[in-house]
Amino acid sequence: GYTSKSVTGAPGAGRGLTQADSRGFERWIAYQVHADGMAVIQKNDSADASVNVRSFDGVITEECNAYHDPCAGRGGDWNVYLAAHKPVLNAEYAQGGERVSKFCSADQRWGIWGALYSVNLDGSLYRPCWNAQNQL
Repeated sequence: GYTSKSVTGAPGAGRGLTQADSRGFERWIAYQVHADGMAVIQKNDSADASVNVRSFDGVITEECNAYHDPCAGRGGDWNVYLAAHKPVLNAEYAQGGERVSKFCSADQRWGIWGALYSVNLDGSLYRPCWNAQNQL
């Protein structure tokens, strides 16, 4: 929300949402989910990773390899989750020409659980980097 612009170009999705609003909402979500006895996973929003790592049980991200936006390592978006020994799940999509041979070695090197999907997320494609022979 806070990084989105409305159709008129107004910041904060046209509702004036700020990063502080987002952080407060994310903490509330994490608290509520944990109060119900479940785990909660952060989705994208790497700008809040250093704050959210205290409240969330892991993170799921998309196409950090395809866009050369590192998941881990130098300048990695999710280093704080990896340092806290929390799972980092990476979804890459085949429609952009991505193949497991292009990203799995990088994900495995950092301990990231990567998988290749159809962008439709309809179950037609699921190729995880990890299997029973080489799990984390």
